Amino acid sequence: MQLINMYLIYPFIAVAVIGFIVNLYCSLYFAFIIRISGPFSVLASFFLAANCLVLIPNLFVVPVMQFQLFSIPTFVNQRLGQIALIGYYAGYLTRFLLAINRYVAIHYYSKYGYYFSSKNVCTGIVVTSLISILMVSPASVSTVCSFEFDGLIWDYSDTPVCDVMSLAFDFWLGVTFALLIFSSDILLILRYMYIRKQGTLSMIPTTNSNNLKMELRIFFQAFLSNLYLVLMLVCFHVLEKMYATTPDTKFLLNTFLWISYHTFDGIFIGMFHNDVIKHLKSFVSQFNSYEMTQLINRNHFCQLYSAIYSSKRRI
Repeated sequence: MQLINMYLIYPFIAVAVIGFIVNLYCSLYFAFIIRISGPFSVLASFFLAANCLVLIPNLFVVPVMQFQLFSIPTFVNQRLGQIALIGYYAGYLTRFLLAINRYVAIHYYSKYGYYFSSKNVCTGIVVTSLISILMVSPASVSTVCSFEFDGLIWDYSDTPVCDVMSLAFDFWLGVTFALLIFSSDILLILRYMYIRKQGTLSMIPTTNSNNLKMELRIFFQAFLSNLYLVLMLVCFHVLEKMYATTPDTKFLLNTFLWISYHTFDGIFIGMFHNDVIKHLKSFVSQFNSYEMTQLINRNHFCQLYSAIYSSKRRI
């Protein structure tokens, strides 16, 4: 097995750890902490949890192999690859549901509650999970197809079934969903520009106007994330195979870029959300208040001790 230079492996671990913490925190926030839970928060929580499914296998298998801590059985390696693929497929399928959520919230806000009822959202998540598992199921039999980490890159085995999974499910379906999401978001921004041009933005109910502005901010975040998705897919499936000639470039264009995508995905979709930012600010404010209280208490204690010590000396 070829080893990677440490100037790549340590940043990789740092990016993966940050990505896992960010995605896990934001997923838990949208699931349990957010004050007003709705369809977006449920879908976002599931989406960020899917990112964690990609990051966890990488946090385990890459350091173990690169630092040669112990040997990972092929069966375990392949199952870790399946977990990562399930997270990846569930992620971009849920991203599509989030795009539909944005579109309906702006274009058909009067029917939003009907289309995105709790029952429909839960059904969508269950169906997405089942589709993701079915898409990865051929990789359960190693002679049919497998997806594993070889020490440098994540790669599909050279079989007809794996060729279909790699090109159809992984690359083309990912690019197609990214383009569909981009198209729906372009329609959203065009509607906003039309409303502003007509001067009818003030005629929209305040709640819907606020939703429109919030969804536009989410649009720009999703746009950046979609660009990163396409870049990652092109590097993973095309550039790495055509131009990567050294272990470092193979690792960088394949494994590193894949993990960095899911890390920044969590930042774009989760950490930049207005409610998450407010929660972090309140947490920092409470922490600073606690530190200030502790400092004041320490100063009072020091003053009291100094006064007692001085009185004893006078006696």
